[in-house]
Amino acid sequence: MESANLASAEQSDAGVLQWRIEELLISRRRSIITVKLMGHDGVDWLTRYHKQVTYSGATAVTLMKALNTANLSTAGNSLNSRILNRLKTDGHLASNCTIVTTPEA
Repeated sequence: MESANLASAEQSDAGVLQWRIEELLISRRRSIITVKLMGHDGVDWLTRYHKQVTYSGATAVTLMKALNTANLSTAGNSLNSRILNRLKTDGHLASNCTIVTTPEA
């Protein structure tokens, strides 16, 4: 499973040590990309720990084009990995997190 692992629990999300993508919505018509993340507290994946990030307008269209033309077949370059890295770059995930890439269906 691909995830963003944190060196220490996030202060803003009490006890979350890991994030994974739970849902991804891409709407071309509305020019929106929404990513829903679920958090792990070290014991279990819990629905109460969640985060939602939405990109809209020109930013969403640019990201859609990048995803549509990306070569996702190379190691460490899966769709989930690219999304998690983008969320980290944009400050939606802690800067000290490590993106773990073990793709699965």
